[in-house]
Amino acid sequence: MNIIIVGGGDTGLALANILAEREEVTVIEKDPDLAEDIANKTPAMVIEGDGTERSILKEAEIEEWEAQTVTYTKTGAAALYGGAGNQASGLDCYCGMDAKIIEEIAQASTDLSIEEANEIVLKLTDRYNDSVKKGDTPDGKKFKECYNVNEKKPTKEYIELWKDKKEELRNMGLDL
Repeated sequence: MNIIIVGGGDTGLALANILAEREEVTVIEKDPDLAEDIANKTPAMVIEGDGTERSILKEAEIEEWEAQTVTYTKTGAAALYGGAGNQASGLDCYCGMDAKIIEEIAQASTDLSIEEANEIVLKLTDRYNDSVKKGDTPDGKKFKECYNVNEKKPTKEYIELWKDKKEELRNMGLDL
């Protein structure tokens, strides 16, 4: 499991060190000096940045939805998430295509065994964690860059991104 701690003050640092003994831990700290200091005091991965800026991980977020959807579908943990999953703090980051992605993954996940679902989730989280560790998570785009409001449909770029991601999921064993 990858645990994210936003804010690396005394409490965040102590928590990171305790949890890092048994879990993958990432600390997000916006103060550059404090982020560097934390990196020297914990085995956790440290990312310098604003933990409230969801657009930083927008493309990687699709991978997060993939893993969450498979997990949530197989465990019945949640019937609805997405834009509301972060208390709707990313209102300019969600569009109708997100619900389509979630629905397609949920449908494909229903026939998986727990073992198959775990295998896919582990592959997705490994890929997601590798992207974060390498620092190659793109800035992402705002709603109007992903969705053509006048035509009421997602942009071609967003549709193509999902097609690529679906192929990756098929290669992992998800029947999309």
